[in-house]
Amino acid sequence: MYDFMKFIGALDKDVLLNHDGLEFESKVSKKTGEALEFPMTAKRRYKGQSFQVFDNCTIGNGSIHKYWQNGTNWKDFDLIQFKEALRFYCKEFGINPKETRLQNLEFGINIITSFKHSKESLKKMFVSYKGKPFEFMESKGKEVLGVVCKLSHYQIKIYSKAIQYGLSENVLRIEIKCTKMQKISKLPLYLSDLLSPTLIAELRKELIQVVKDIIIMDNSLVGLTDKGEIFLLQVANANYWNDLTRTQRNRAKNKYSKLVTDKSLKHFQEKLIQTVVKKCNVITSCIKGNNVTLTDYYITELRSKNILQFESSIWNYEEGFSKL
Repeated sequence: MYDFMKFIGALDKDVLLNHDGLEFESKVSKKTGEALEFPMTAKRRYKGQSFQVFDNCTIGNGSIHKYWQNGTNWKDFDLIQFKEALRFYCKEFGINPKETRLQNLEFGINIITSFKHSKESLKKMFVSYKGKPFEFMESKGKEVLGVVCKLSHYQIKIYSKAIQYGLSENVLRIEIKCTKMQKISKLPLYLSDLLSPTLIAELRKELIQVVKDIIIMDNSLVGLTDKGEIFLLQVANANYWNDLTRTQRNRAKNKYSKLVTDKSLKHFQEKLIQTVVKKCNVITSCIKGNNVTLTDYYITELRSKNILQFESSIWNYEEGFSKL
């Protein structure tokens, strides 16, 4: 569920600076040529993680999904795995999760689709969200993997893990990147909050709602009138949605939804929503009350795949970090 995160806190500088996998360099004074003690920046990423050490705080960022799964993030990463990953993560880098505040966070799911992905097909399929168009993701010199819709506090990213990692299965990633944490909470969030059942429920709800609100092009509509054909061309144009007021967008979206209900052969968005709901249920099914609990299914399945070694069958949110 969780992937990239950026955080700030009073991390244990000695643990970081003496870490065998990290090598730090500091800035040099232009006047004297002397090395300045702070800030110090890790020269390269270690297990996908990067750190900047300042005099009074440390900033870290990276994908905890990749940290736990050897540099890849196309396999499922449920809350049981995240719990273990976060515990090891905090121990390895000298982090107190209750005092380390989140600044950015990515959360989402991987699903397997029946169709192959290309950047062009994803761009045609995912048109707009709240009037904002989906654009090709920035490649940074690499192959474009999918599309992104950028809003003021967050981004919606939909891209192909199959393309990214050369997989035989059509693994598609649907993700929300919170560039400002106000998107999911008015209060400061800390690393320890990421196992809060209340927060997890909110993130699950947000992800499902986003998929419901996206304008997704359905190319299987049949029996359209001439007016219906013209309207469908408008739906496929992201600029059409950008030019509408919120009231007009809602009216147009309802009109399109009815058209899909009446004329679609594939009902792609409905099936996509169902798939996302089912996957969210699987990932969060271990939550029982205020606990993250290992069911017999998880114990059998995950142990058989040698994914994790479990120490206990129950992880209590309030007490869990006392082990750190």
